[in-house]
Amino acid sequence: MEVEYLSHGVPLAVYQLTKADHRQQKDKVRIHEWVQRQLAKFPTSVSEESRERLRQLLGPPVPAWKLHRWRLRLYCGHVIEATRIRSSPRPDEGICDKEHCPECGLDPSVIVAFEPLGPVADPPPETSPPE
Repeated sequence: MEVEYLSHGVPLAVYQLTKADHRQQKDKVRIHEWVQRQLAKFPTSVSEESRERLRQLLGPPVPAWKLHRWRLRLYCGHVIEATRIRSSPRPDEGICDKEHCPECGLDPSVIVAFEPLGPVADPPPETSPPE
């Protein structure tokens, strides 16, 4: 399945934040703070049994060949590279519409512009079934 990757804006160009960007950032901060308050209510110690159940629910890590690299401009103005699942045409779909900025620490920082850079790794060669 070939994915047509989309772009939005030019991450390396000068970017003027819009009212929608400010609104989206404010919403993401509000949601992030609510989640942090909910997490604070849970016990801090987790049993090994619970950890194992969580590992089973999450499944194995995504292999590198199933990931795509993106250049992102964040709400804070910093430009970073990030990886997303290769089957998604945009890096800001679902729960991945924000990032933690490694430069200034803003968390969350909404993605305001993005462009695809390429796959993280090539897929493994297909093996033909034995005859």
